[in-house]
Amino acid sequence: MLPTYTVHVPANSGSVFKTSQGYVGNVEINFLLNIISHLPHTLGVKPFELAVMASSNVYGGSIPSNGFYYYGFHGNTKVSSTSTSTTVQVWAWSSWIGPGFFSAKTLDITGFTHEVAEAANDPFLGNFAPTYGYPYNTASCSSIIEVGDIAEGFSALSVPVSVNGYTYHVANVAMLPWFSRTAATTTTKSYSFPSTSLLTTPAANCK
Repeated sequence: MLPTYTVHVPANSGSVFKTSQGYVGNVEINFLLNIISHLPHTLGVKPFELAVMASSNVYGGSIPSNGFYYYGFHGNTKVSSTSTSTTVQVWAWSSWIGPGFFSAKTLDITGFTHEVAEAANDPFLGNFAPTYGYPYNTASCSSIIEVGDIAEGFSALSVPVSVNGYTYHVANVAMLPWFSRTAATTTTKSYSFPSTSLLTTPAANCK
């Protein structure tokens, strides 16, 4: 674990506002992406390591705010290249989500678990499956294997998990057989995790 890194956000690239639970930071999305995509290399993280970055109650959005905020991203950044190979750094960022800002199911580590799961399953943003319709809206279509996005439109988008007396909210994700439309391989025959009841059938075709 590396020490806390302080980012100075210019006034035209960020804002702060107060909610019932405290102060929240809003950072202009392109400014934020530029920081988080280059920070791992700046701090000396090795390309074979997954760089996981965290903020607390700081989100990505537009300036001025339009009321829509991102709590996490994952991606990769080119570190070096030769005539025969390219080295990239895979990274994930999410904010710790305080209560009362998003829904009651989008809280604490929901963003972390969502983004790390997606970084592991689609590190280079190029893993594709047959085109599918999102289970909560089959008219909305995709083909990329973004395991967390499949559950994002459900009210039960996370599962409470208690550890050492604290209840965390772990993001639900789709399993690979959901995308490949093959038989579920888990003992519960579910297509989702941690919830075994969120996805009980494989992906449907896009309508």
